[in-house]
Amino acid sequence: MGGTGEADWVRTLDEVGRAIEGCLTALDRYEVKFSALLAEQLPPRAGAPRFDRALPDGDADGGWAERLAAAKAGADEVERLLDEQEAVWGRWREALSAWRRLVEQPPTREPGG
Repeated sequence: MGGTGEADWVRTLDEVGRAIEGCLTALDRYEVKFSALLAEQLPPRAGAPRFDRALPDGDADGGWAERLAAAKAGADEVERLLDEQEAVWGRWREALSAWRRLVEQPPTREPGG
């Protein structure tokens, strides 16, 4: 096999591997940062939540239950999509690693050759 072609493939695979690692590292950083921000925003678990202002007057909940349900559904969908993307990237990385190991193996001699 030609050495230059193999070197190009290996270099390309290295670049793809580094790009994937960068994406996954960034995703991990965002998850940590989001968790920290969420922890800052949530009131302490002990006692009733505190509000800076009173809730709007009107019907029993002013439509808040519907808004909260819609927000929860949206957050659940985002979480599902992130989990799905993480699984896809994980499978892709595993496939890339397996293929790379296969490519890096020394060639075997064919019988009679």
